[in-house]
Amino acid sequence: MINKAVSIEGQVGAVFARPRLGTVVAFRVTACEELAGIPARIVGIGPLLGGGDYLVRLEYAGPVKYGTTFLRQIDALFSELCRPTRLLSRQ
Repeated sequence: MINKAVSIEGQVGAVFARPRLGTVVAFRVTACEELAGIPARIVGIGPLLGGGDYLVRLEYAGPVKYGTTFLRQIDALFSELCRPTRLLSRQ
């Protein structure tokens, strides 16, 4: 069973100056509707990109369906993420 975040508040990038390993985040709906709200942990941080954003690697607690495949890890721009504030079981 995978937990899905509901009531997502604010951009992570606005809360922290830079990403931190172990932080639980989720995609914002505007960045990736299919993965929005599903919590993942930051397990890797790339260098600061030219536009002032970081490339981070996320890891999900279990396989997450994305299109026709299942993911355990995905790379994302830090600005595409938010902090899930409340979790709800996804069925």
